[in-house]
Amino acid sequence: MNLREPGSILDGKYEIVQRLGSGGMGEVYLVRHVHLQELRVVKILRQDLAADPSAQKRFMREARLATQIKHPNVAILYDFSTLQDGSFYMVWEHIQGQDVGDRIRRQGPFPVATAVRLGIQALHGLEAVHAAGVVHRDLSPDNLMITEDKAGNLRLKIIDLGLARTLEADANFEITQVGMFMGKLQYCSPEQASPGGTTLDNRSDLYSFGLVLYEMISGLPPFESENQHGFIFKRLSEDPLPLRGRNPKVDVPIELDRVVRRALERDREQRFADARAFIAALEQVEHSLAGVQTKEIPKEVLAEAQGLAPPPPTLAPPPPRQRSSSELSKAERIDLLAQIERASRRVQESSGELLRAEAAVNAGRLHEAEELITRIEIAAPRTQGLERLKDRLAEAREREARILRAGETEQVLTNYLQRKQLPLARLALETLLEIQPDHPRRADYEGWIQLLADEAEKAKRAEAAFAAGREALA
Repeated sequence: MNLREPGSILDGKYEIVQRLGSGGMGEVYLVRHVHLQELRVVKILRQDLAADPSAQKRFMREARLATQIKHPNVAILYDFSTLQDGSFYMVWEHIQGQDVGDRIRRQGPFPVATAVRLGIQALHGLEAVHAAGVVHRDLSPDNLMITEDKAGNLRLKIIDLGLARTLEADANFEITQVGMFMGKLQYCSPEQASPGGTTLDNRSDLYSFGLVLYEMISGLPPFESENQHGFIFKRLSEDPLPLRGRNPKVDVPIELDRVVRRALERDREQRFADARAFIAALEQVEHSLAGVQTKEIPKEVLAEAQGLAPPPPTLAPPPPRQRSSSELSKAERIDLLAQIERASRRVQESSGELLRAEAAVNAGRLHEAEELITRIEIAAPRTQGLERLKDRLAEAREREARILRAGETEQVLTNYLQRKQLPLARLALETLLEIQPDHPRRADYEGWIQLLADEAEKAKRAEAAFAAGREALA
């Protein structure tokens, strides 16, 4: 009988009920404690990683860190040991419910008040994680479970500390030697995606949770047309779309929009200093929402509902009839002619400024062109050719921004290549070629990436051979 099949007993006390799936490092099973008759979750280090010292170290570190954190909004670790075949395993609390990502996919965004309440719970759990001197590094919707307590109230729990790291850890741990990104690209912080090897702190988790909270509220990601490489580069160079208005079906209070926007600042110095500050801001929003829900109905609304709406407003009197020029006095005619002359002079001046603005656009002096166009719009907004020139200026601005983005992306690509971060380098090159398909150094960068890929494959084969040799000698 296969030792991992339903009905088999692990370590003399855990009966396998069913296989739940496979994670980055472990096989996950639903089990029943044979003595306590309680359902629990067992995570066993994958067999293909069992001989990998670094994988063993990460697995054991997850267990050690989990024992330091005791909080109702963090999953409980019950046990850690080894099986007869030498495989490490850990036993976690079984949480009956669904993860946040599954809830959004099935039902769309959470009600705003519910998202805020669950967000506060998640941050309380994160505060406990940080108090233990740990950065989670992998907060995402599928690592946040929603269940119900005995009173039927929703409770959120943080799970999976597989990528958690103490604050004293080496910053380079974010990327393995062959460049494998540790964590989910979609929910990584700018620091995690930075090619500079920035040391992470608690504010990285606050950013990642800000991304999750944004999706809980709107049901949509914070960046438009987000794709595999956009996961990284948009957060390095762009601000997220305003939460308010992101989903027309969701009414987001202004103060909540501000809170989430602060959590998603690219510069971590501008974010909340810690989970406690984030909690305080969300609690203010929660109190405000509670006030809105119990606010007295305005008298006008109540009157209208009862058929007692006030009468419609009195219509304004019609405008006075305009007189013809023959009915004007001599002084009025002189004043009218002066107005016409001034208007004609403005049109002539605007035509000259239009030519100067067009020359500025052609020469790439876009700021000068913008100032001239603004003056024309104020003085003579109907000047012939103005709209066409505004379109040309907008196109020139877009070209300028594209060139700037290409330069920034090329710098990021070069840094990733120099640090041998292969997956991120590939994403950076894809982004660069989207911006500038005919980039003059395209072949050079593709060759560099191929060299790194060859090195990574050689390292992988050498590691496999070493593991096979150790197993043969055992």
